[in-house]
Amino acid sequence: MLQHLLTERFKLMILHTQRELPVFELVVAKNGPRLKPWVQDSETLNASPASEPSPGLPIGTDGYPIARPGQLVLIPSGDGRFRIAARKASVAKLADRLSSRLDRPVLDKTGLSGEYDYKLEFSLPTAETAPDRDVLSLFTALQDQLGLKLEPKKGSVDVLVIKKAEKVPIEN
Repeated sequence: MLQHLLTERFKLMILHTQRELPVFELVVAKNGPRLKPWVQDSETLNASPASEPSPGLPIGTDGYPIARPGQLVLIPSGDGRFRIAARKASVAKLADRLSSRLDRPVLDKTGLSGEYDYKLEFSLPTAETAPDRDVLSLFTALQDQLGLKLEPKKGSVDVLVIKKAEKVPIEN
């Protein structure tokens, strides 16, 4: 709908194309995946599909939000540390979320098609991150906690190319 509006108002002309760009491939590490398959629990069985979910996420004993089934939640702590909590989430969903935190797309090449419960705690370097501070990088955390690995590669990525756009929009 937004694309149609931009095309109409700004005479926008776009083109979808594939380009070879730097990517990360998410693969299974040599010791295998450490993902817990999702199992329907009594809380999920007793939940009424017609009932409205309560606002916000429930908080666990560790003080962090608990994801609902089908959710993957990224929780920043403000000091460069993050937690990803997921319930009944695919590895493809994890790859998509990691793409938003890294400088290039993450492609799921694990071959894992199930739904899993997992937690991932890691740090991303920031201006406030002191060199002497204990920083658990995303790359290390993925391998240690989930048995997955990010490999830098070149891959085919869908790219949106703007061929033409008018500076001044037409009136309504």
